Amino acid sequence: MPPQAATNSPSSKLLLLLSLAALVINYGYASAPETVVQALKRYGIEVNEAALIQALSDPRKEVRGLSAAELAEMKVTKALPEIVRAAESETDGLTQVNIAAAATWLGSEQGLSLLKGICAERTKPGYVRVAAARNVFKVQDHICFLSLVDMIDRGTDTEGRIEGLGLLAQVSPKADYKEKEALRLALKALQDPEVIVRLQACEAIKWIGDPRAIPPLQEALGHEQEEVVRDRIAAVLKFLRGNARQLHE
Repeated sequence: MPPQAATNSPSSKLLLLLSLAALVINYGYASAPETVVQALKRYGIEVNEAALIQALSDPRKEVRGLSAAELAEMKVTKALPEIVRAAESETDGLTQVNIAAAATWLGSEQGLSLLKGICAERTKPGYVRVAAARNVFKVQDHICFLSLVDMIDRGTDTEGRIEGLGLLAQVSPKADYKEKEALRLALKALQDPEVIVRLQACEAIKWIGDPRAIPPLQEALGHEQEEVVRDRIAAVLKFLRGNARQLHE
């Protein structure tokens, strides 16, 4: 799955790995370990500077996102104005996030500003807002944190709730009040009508690792009807109790 890297920078490799993973999820590729270059060739796009810039306006959203990612990987800084324009005019939410993220990898403040605007926009689908926030968090800017808290509190699409809970639980470093907010949302999500959201809430609570979650988890276990969720709550309780014992030893 990782794209071919033009640099040995771990952060660059990680960004491109995450980008391609997002493209795999968002555009329904099979779980094939396909690089960005291979994907572009599959779409009939030549992997050179001129062809990639032209592909930013391709009618296929997959090609637009992949082309921006590859231009960033190739460090074609002179293509930055075209990438920013493509991000600003993009109508598909997830593709817009991918193109704006590629611009930020080339150092664009405009790309970063666009991502911040997306994560704060209440009319956007939750999963799009989370995707934007994830890229903003990568540069250690947590401005999107409270926007996602508000989004989850207000209720959003199932995918947005799932991804938002996971992202807020794992973002690091975070101030104490942010950790408390992430835990509050995860505990609240234990009452979500969707089983998959309740399962994600369990994972988020485990990632946060706060023993103060033990009493509300015990209460949730007493009310939970789905066996798969009950099993997961029990596993998280065991994990947190183990952590609590270690803290007191």
